[in-house]
Amino acid sequence: MLDLFLVGSVLFGLGILLSLLYAFAIAPLLYYLGLGSLTDDVGISLLGVAGLIGAAAFWFYGAFQETYRNGQTWGKSIAKIQVLSVDGCAIDGVQAMTRNLFRYLDILPFVPATLLYVFEIEFTAPWLPTCLIGLICMAISPRYQRIGDLIAGTMVVLVEKKWVPDLAQFEDARVSQLADLIPANFQTTPSLANALSTYGDARPRLTPEHRAEIAANLAVPLKEKFGFPADTDDDLLLCALYYRTYAEVEQQQPHEEQEHDEDWLMLKEKKSS
Repeated sequence: MLDLFLVGSVLFGLGILLSLLYAFAIAPLLYYLGLGSLTDDVGISLLGVAGLIGAAAFWFYGAFQETYRNGQTWGKSIAKIQVLSVDGCAIDGVQAMTRNLFRYLDILPFVPATLLYVFEIEFTAPWLPTCLIGLICMAISPRYQRIGDLIAGTMVVLVEKKWVPDLAQFEDARVSQLADLIPANFQTTPSLANALSTYGDARPRLTPEHRAEIAANLAVPLKEKFGFPADTDDDLLLCALYYRTYAEVEQQQPHEEQEHDEDWLMLKEKKSS
């Protein structure tokens, strides 16, 4: 609705400009040239052009913004939602254009506006989109996808509020012991660090079975990389890697800052002397 209001406001202003242009420039010019009989035809043509511009604007607005603004239009940014591929990756231009093109199918069928307040159908009344096709499709889709999303392979998700969770605490002494066995030259990538942070934050709310199921996705290839036995507990390995990535850094940081302050004071005293 926010996007419709925004684009509709722009098109409404454009419509007013076209009306003023027709009334005060085009129509008088046609009468001046002796072509007054064409004024109605030109007016209808302008209405058709305005309709085409409106349809293109609604499609191009969504397709362009979702492509170049990481799956978000201005309205989606305000509503804290985002379009992603079904695999969780960012959408590309083809997906953005496809899902917006099929939006016109999702808003069908059209009904007379009079159905909102009377039972008699008047074919002269405005016809309004009901969006029933899109609503029904979303209701029966596991990911609440409309037809455009199903065809484009996309889905709309809530954008989580960015926050920094507290460091997870591990009471098991084996976590630090296993962390010491991780090769010293191993560097945690940003994506792996993000996955470890998410896992460490969600771990207390997971059952042991769910922990094992999730941890196996990361732990199995890591065990091969580190040369650990295949029977190494997956959850324990992720906890150890989390500890290695975050807890040790947190413990070392105050010590490093203290050493930096001492070095600075020594340098200051040396310059003073």
